[in-house]
Amino acid sequence: MPDPLSLVTGGLFSAQGLSLVTGGLFSVVIDPNLHPRTRIRQYVVAKLKAAATTAADRVHAERVEPIQARTDEWRLPALNVFTRDEKVEIFSESPRVLKHTLDLVIDIIDGGKGVEDRIDQIEEEILKRIILPDRYLGQLAEDLVLASFGSDFDGAGAQKFGVNRLQFAVVYGREVSVQVGDDLLTVHNEWNFTAPDAQAEAEDVIEFEEA
Repeated sequence: MPDPLSLVTGGLFSAQGLSLVTGGLFSVVIDPNLHPRTRIRQYVVAKLKAAATTAADRVHAERVEPIQARTDEWRLPALNVFTRDEKVEIFSESPRVLKHTLDLVIDIIDGGKGVEDRIDQIEEEILKRIILPDRYLGQLAEDLVLASFGSDFDGAGAQKFGVNRLQFAVVYGREVSVQVGDDLLTVHNEWNFTAPDAQAEAEDVIEFEEA
């Protein structure tokens, strides 16, 4: 188990500048130069595609509402992975490490007769076999918990349309460099060689050039 917020880079880096991210028997090559949110999304999408759920490889990564799946005529059932809000707080000052809590969403979308039972079954596959057993997301995250669940159904069209929405809280750490600037440009010195009084016997001004 990793120490809290110790994984500020994530992955095992190769000479090609890519990261082999592993979770159990699953591995995927992800560019470590990508934003942590992007890496997390890519990892989850790749793992869902490889897991052979009832949705097969129909896994999308688009920030769209579920109804868009009907408009765009996605093959169903399908999954959609995206990220939403992110809470950031300072975890430590030296070195400066930020604690991020990211909202990760997986929409399970299907239509037709028996849609409610099917999306419940896919949800069970995702939670028990894929996501929750890999709570560190191949060492990209410090923790992952199921934060909320929602469902919606629409029977107004030619066929019944439903979605189960799983929202996870993903915690990851990120080390940031803090550059300290020196804005000292002028030093004014005064010397008082006799008894303390308000009169300076000598003074000097030293000016520094801006870098």
